[in-house]
Formats: sequence, C-alpha cells, structure tokens
Amino acid sequence: VTAVSFIPRASALIVDDDTLYNRVWIYDTVDDEGNAKRILQLDNSFHSAMYLDSDELVYEYTELFRLGDHFVSDIDSALALGGAAFSYPKDFMRSHPGSTLDVVEIDPDLTEFAKEYFGLQESPNLAVYHEDARTYLNDNEKKYDVIYSDVFNAFTIPFQLTTVEAVQKMYDSLDEDGV
Repeated sequence: VTAVSFIPRASALIVDDDTLYNRVWIYDTVDDEGNAKRILQLDNSFHSAMYLDSDELVYEYTELFRLGDHFVSDIDSALALGGAAFSYPKDFMRSHPGSTLDVVEIDPDLTEFAKEYFGLQESPNLAVYHEDARTYLNDNEKKYDVIYSDVFNAFTIPFQLTTVEAVQKMYDSLDEDGV
C-alpha cells in the first residue's frame, strides 16, 4: 500500500519519518500572504504550525483556547490533551509564566520534534505525559482550572474521548470553578 500526501510544492522538507503512531512530515513553506511557516503534518492532515518570525498562533481555532482566561481570571493549573508541535502549550506558557501546564501527548516522538523544530523549551512549569488521553483521565487525581482538548485524527476526535464517561472524567478533573 502506498500513501500519498500533499506537501506544498514551494516547501523545504525537514522531516519525513514514521513514529509508532504517525506518519510525520515537517516542512517550511510560505503562505499566500508571504508569511514563512513551519508545518507539522501527520498522516494526511495538517496538525500544527508555527510562524518562523512570530509567536502568533497560525490556526484560528487555537486562538479560541484563550477563552479560558475569560472564564477563569487567574489560571494556576491547566491540562492540555494533545500536544503535537505544542503550538498552544507554548502560547499558554508565554502568557501564564507562573502557571503550570500538564500536556498529554501519546506520541513521544512528536514531543522531541516539537523541541527540535518548533521551539518547545523545557520548563519546571510544564509536564508532558506520553500516554493516551483517556488513560490519563482515568487515572488522574489532579484538579485543573482549565482543560484544553486538542486531540484529533484528521478532523475527528478519537471515539474514546467522546463518551459520557470520558467527559465525566474531564469534569471530575476540574476545580470547582474550572472550565
């Protein structure tokens, strides 16, 4: 079986690799507005990106995670389900320097790629757990002010995170006023 992927013609391929969980391509390209970007593509979908000359978020949906600040005025601890290239976790760490963030990313190779190619830096306020998000939630005893869910395959959320039980586990992981 041959897999075909779309990588823009005017791109510089940096990584072409298989992990235990994903087919990974990382490449630099320029968008229609002339902005230089680095793209993380998993299998046949774009999963994460960063601008090469700016800390702004590339994908509009990730900006919606900032709504957590609207509902919780002083976020002390947060959980991010899904890391990929860590675009939103990096944004969170920049805007919440005294807060802690736990990130659950099933694929440890993606975390290493995020460090090497997407500027993810080690921090005592950042903990990364390499396991399935559902397994993490099932065993979790911590409480969080905010939980961000950015786990998907192409355009769907994995089934095990859409069940009533999974949503209950997320709810149980929130502080009393958490979102």
